[in-house]
Amino acid sequence: MINHGTVITDIIEENTIKSIVKKEVSRLSIIGNGILRSFSKIKLVLDILEKNKMEVLELTVTESKISIMFKDKVNDKILNEIHEKLIVKK
Repeated sequence: MINHGTVITDIIEENTIKSIVKKEVSRLSIIGNGILRSFSKIKLVLDILEKNKMEVLELTVTESKISIMFKDKVNDKILNEIHEKLIVKK
């Protein structure tokens, strides 16, 4: 018996849809200049999410935005807590 490795051919597989999934999710975006360099703000947000047992599906951090997708809806209590902790009071 001969075991072949990868076989390269000119046959193109038919591209078919395998599944469609509907999820109830919510997304939170925190926008501000220099967020990527502000590890303390990122940690603060993650600590609040952990404390409230929020299941994060996706987390993206760029220079000016933290974008988080959650499995469930984010309630106003969590949003208010994040807002109060991140806004620098003068």
